[in-house]
Amino acid sequence: NNWSFLDDRVPNVTQAAKELIESLLEPNMNKRTTASMMLENPWVQGRTASKVTIQGSHTRLNKFQKARHKLKNGLLTVLIQQAIQNSKETGSLNQDVKLSRNATASLFVKRAFDYFDTDGKGYITPDDVSSTMADLNVDMDIAEAGDLINDASRAKAKHRISELKDRLDYNDIAGFLAEIPRQEFPEGTCIFREGDESEHFYFIVKGVVDVLVRSRDSGEDLSIGTMGPGHFFGEQGVLSGTKRSATIRCASDVDLLVLDRKDFRSLSNEEIFQGKTQASLEQLIFVRTLGRLNRLVAASKHSRRQTNAFQEVIFERGDTGDDVYVVSKGEVSVIERTENGENLLAKIQPGDMFGETSLMTEKPRNATARCSSRKGCEFQKLDKAKFLKIVSEIEQANEHLKSRKQGSFQRSEAKQ
Repeated sequence: NNWSFLDDRVPNVTQAAKELIESLLEPNMNKRTTASMMLENPWVQGRTASKVTIQGSHTRLNKFQKARHKLKNGLLTVLIQQAIQNSKETGSLNQDVKLSRNATASLFVKRAFDYFDTDGKGYITPDDVSSTMADLNVDMDIAEAGDLINDASRAKAKHRISELKDRLDYNDIAGFLAEIPRQEFPEGTCIFREGDESEHFYFIVKGVVDVLVRSRDSGEDLSIGTMGPGHFFGEQGVLSGTKRSATIRCASDVDLLVLDRKDFRSLSNEEIFQGKTQASLEQLIFVRTLGRLNRLVAASKHSRRQTNAFQEVIFERGDTGDDVYVVSKGEVSVIERTENGENLLAKIQPGDMFGETSLMTEKPRNATARCSSRKGCEFQKLDKAKFLKIVSEIEQANEHLKSRKQGSFQRSEAKQ
C-alpha cells in the first residue's frame, strides 16, 4: 500500500476521484469499497465530478489512440509478412509438426520484437519504432513514438513517475499483442468447415492444424497439409467474401489470434498493408488455391496414371492442351527451344500441377514439358472437361488461373 498521487502529474483530478481510487485500493477487504457502494458514490453519479474541460485532452487522447492503433497494426503486419516469407521458404503447408507442437506462445512475440530491435540491443527505442514504422510505410515521428513508449512505461510503473523509461522491452511488445483477441480450441475441433461463411482471420500462436478439402467424388476429407505457429489461415474468404474453401481441424490444442472480418479488412485497406504485403498475400492465396486444386485432381477417380522415361517429352510447345498433370514421382523440366538451344523455364516437383494454362486459355501449349529424372516420372492425368468441372467448384480458382497468363511456369518460379 506504499503509493501516493503526484499532484503535479494529475492536476485536473478532483479530490473525490482520488478518494474513490484510494477506497478501491484499500488492502483490507472489509474496508474496501464494494460494487454496490461504488454505484452510490457521488463521483460515479456525477455529483462531484469536475465540470472543467481539460484543455487539449481530446486532441491528446486521439493522438495517443491513433499511435497505439498504428503500432498494433504494425506488429500484426510484421507477423503476416514473416509468415508469408516463411511459407515461401518452406512451402505454404506441411510445416515441421514436431517443432510446431513444442513451440511456445512466445515465439511470435519474439519475432515481432526482433523486427523492431534491428541491432539486437534487447530493447526498442523511439527511434527504432519510428524508423521501423517508416519501413512499413507508416508515418510516426520520434516524438509520437516516445509518447507511446512513455505511456507503456507509465502503465507499468508501480510507485513513482521517476521510474519511467524511454524504451520498450519484450514484455511491452507482448502486452500490445495481448490486446488482440485470442481464442483456444482443443485437439480434434473443426474451427470451420469447407462451405462455411467466412467470418474470421486466424493467426496461429501455438499448436498445429490440419488443412482438408472435400473429395468431389467420395465426399471424404482429403489432407493437403498442416500449419503451425507463425502461420495464418482464413484470409482468402474474409477478403473476398467467399465461403470457406477448406476445412481446418485442430491436430493438437491450439491458441490463435483472431480478427473478425471487419477488422481484418480494415487492416488490409490501410496504407501499412499496401504494396509488398498485399502483393505477397495475393501470391500466397494463389499458391494455396493451386494446392487445393492439385490435391483434388490427383485424387479424382477420373484421373489416369501415366509414366514417362528420362528425357521423354510429355508435350511439345504448340500441342493442343487436352489434359492437366500432377507429378507423383520424379521431376519435370519446362523448357523453351530457341535458335541458340534450350532455356529452362521451371522445374515441376512432386505434388505440383502443370499443363493447366492451355486448358484455361483455350490456347496451344506455350512451352515443352520433359521428364528430367533418371528413374523416370509418374503422373496423375485428368482430361480437360473433368479438370474444368473441379475448377468451377472451387470459388476463385477460375479467376486465379486465368489471371496468370504464364500459368504453372510463373507459379513455380515465384515459389522458388
